[in-house]
This record gives sequence, C-alpha cells and structure tokens, in this order.
Amino acid sequence: MRQIFVALFMLGFAWGFEGLQFSERLIKNGETLLIEYGEKEGRIPLFIEMNSKKFPFFELPFKPRYAYVLIPIAYNTPLGKKALSLHYLHNGDMKKTSVGSVEIVWGGYKKEALRVDPSKVKLSAKDQ
Repeated sequence: MRQIFVALFMLGFAWGFEGLQFSERLIKNGETLLIEYGEKEGRIPLFIEMNSKKFPFFELPFKPRYAYVLIPIAYNTPLGKKALSLHYLHNGDMKKTSVGSVEIVWGGYKKEALRVDPSKVKLSAKDQ
C-alpha cells in the first residue's frame, strides 16, 4: 500500500504538483514553456520563479479560476536542470513552494555566423 501511495505522489508531482500542468518538462532552448494553473483550495498564483527571474501569471476572463504563465527560454540559455518555485497567496498569506524543475536541452540550431566578403572588411592593425 505504501508503494502505491509513493507512486501516486510521484506521478502527481511529475504531471501537475500543486494544480500546475506543464507543457513539457524537457524543453529545447529557444522555445517557450507554458505552465497552466487551475485554482486549488483557494490558492491564488502570483508568479513562477526560475533562476531568480519572476514570471507572472495571467488570467483569462472567459475561463474562471484558471491562470497561465509563459516562460521564454533564450537560445543561449545554459543547458541543464532549472528549479522552479511557485509563489502564491493562500488565506491572505504569501507562500512559496518548489514545484520541481525543467530540463533545458540543446535545440539543434545552426550556428549563427555573419559571413562577409573579405574584400569588404578592413581590420585595424591590432585586430589582424
């Protein structure tokens, strides 16, 4: 029975801990992460924190008790796991809880390089 409880807890953590639903837990750099929040036990989401950056929740007027946050992942973001924290109001008190992490993986983008005809470039003596 204990193993079932632990398995259910871990499944809940992976797929939507604290009422959150992640578009993906493995995200390529250069993409955007969507996190949806359905109100749970009177909690009002304020923002998600990742790498000391705060991303606010937005509400839809036609969908009550629903909020979402979009987290853009720059293409030059270092790869690896990034911890996420949910900041929310519960009974008038501001609280913070860890909601796991997402893993940033390489997006497979071609290198960005500026190619200029050598005849159009005049370098200074110190740059040669």
